[in-house]
Amino acid sequence: GQLGEVDRAFEYLERALATSPGELTLIRVDPSADPLRADPRFDALLEKAGVKLPLPRAIGQETGPRPNRSLHISGVNLALSLVR
Repeated sequence: GQLGEVDRAFEYLERALATSPGELTLIRVDPSADPLRADPRFDALLEKAGVKLPLPRAIGQETGPRPNRSLHISGVNLALSLVR
């Protein structure tokens, strides 16, 4: 079910953090990560990655361009594909 996929997504994100933490920077504003935001592990993961919290604006109200999902490493892509 969805809960199992979210757990798996966090496992992949933790692996991505361990191998290349800078690649998690864009996940902060990536709309495909929306299903993960309510989980306390999401903020904890961003803090571990050194990503600035909180968001300056509500999701969907960013003033800049949307992140290019192709910039994410495969572990992040895989994690987000589980919850799309």
